[in-house]
Amino acid sequence: MAIYRRGKIWWVRFTAPSGERIFRSARTESRVEAQQFHDQLRAEYWRVQKLGERPRYTWQQAVVRWLTEQAQKKSLDDDKHHLRRLDVHLRGVHLDEINRKMIDQITESRLQDGVKPATVNRMLEVLRAILRRAERQWDWIDRAPHVRMLPEPKAPYPLAHPRGSRQASFRAS
Repeated sequence: MAIYRRGKIWWVRFTAPSGERIFRSARTESRVEAQQFHDQLRAEYWRVQKLGERPRYTWQQAVVRWLTEQAQKKSLDDDKHHLRRLDVHLRGVHLDEINRKMIDQITESRLQDGVKPATVNRMLEVLRAILRRAERQWDWIDRAPHVRMLPEPKAPYPLAHPRGSRQASFRAS
């Protein structure tokens, strides 16, 4: 049987054209949805094996890989915060479906939430880094969309001196 239940959740089982046995949760309690998931997954494995198509990866898969590769990064907590905000908009979206229009909608949504442009830019930098890595290193997408940054106002005064207060930087000059 191609689909079966474990408790209330349906699972999918089939053999891929390469001979690999596939077992996946359909993450649903509906038999019809599980059957659709089975058919879609089986067709995708067939296209990848027989036609040589590139497998499609989702935003969640890219985020998981990004987080594992960036585990040593000191600002990882900041990245996680931005990824949580992006996940609201990109959950379940395939990487090749992310385009400039979608990125602009995310930007507008964050600005309407009252977030400053600098904060939105930090979020967009994380998004851009993941998409570029998916294109250039992981070879998951053909082309990453251009991520347009927002203009940030210049600071009206010199930033704090690393050894002390702002006054110290004026005295040292």
